[in-house]
Amino acid sequence: MERKWTQEFLANGREEGKKDEAYEQARKPEAAAEELSPKDQRVKELSCENNLLYRRNLLWIPRGLVQRIMESEHNTKVAGHMG
Repeated sequence: MERKWTQEFLANGREEGKKDEAYEQARKPEAAAEELSPKDQRVKELSCENNLLYRRNLLWIPRGLVQRIMESEHNTKVAGHMG
């Protein structure tokens, strides 16, 4: 599947992923499904591509990027919000 992300965004995702404990834990191949809590069973649906995690073929956004993405998509004239 073709991914359409800028290189800068992907680099930010990799860096923020290193700081996100849940993200890093999910990347570890030794994270056995039987050791996971029901909430973390989602790890079984993950794939790793170029050091980025995808869940059900959707990019997993590390916590450190969520606020920036929300602001960039919400606070635009096109969205009808000015702040």
